Amino acid sequence: MLNHLKVMFSSNVLDAIRRESAAAPVGYETGGILLGDSDPLRLTVAGGPGPGAVRTKSFFLRDLQYSQNLAAQEAARSGAKWVGEWHTHPTGPAHPSPKDLSTYQRIQQDPNAGLSSGVLSLIVSPSGPGWLMTAWWCADGHGIQIVMEES
Repeated sequence: MLNHLKVMFSSNVLDAIRRESAAAPVGYETGGILLGDSDPLRLTVAGGPGPGAVRTKSFFLRDLQYSQNLAAQEAARSGAKWVGEWHTHPTGPAHPSPKDLSTYQRIQQDPNAGLSSGVLSLIVSPSGPGWLMTAWWCADGHGIQIVMEES
């Protein structure tokens, strides 16, 4: 069970998300998986969308096979686990949409996902000349904003 409301991350996680966000077609969503440790909540890897990802202006679906392969490689290499997902909202607010919350609830209820206590969601949206990234802990169909801290 999560006993805090803070997520720590390494600079390579932020760099990967910035790189993937900038590489996406203008106005289209993109994203990927988040790997690391769940208690304390620490991110070590941010995956990309994968070659089979579906991107639209209001929807993103990651390449499942690509994500599963990345998760397996990182688990073998460093013991990192899947803790959540990140994606962009290029024209929307930096918080989970009702569709996002529904998706995270399905993931949370999937016994194979291993995320029964909740799903970490990083939402990236344009802000001035750059990007705003907010962290959300999504459980039981609800999201609460949490603090991010670079480690």
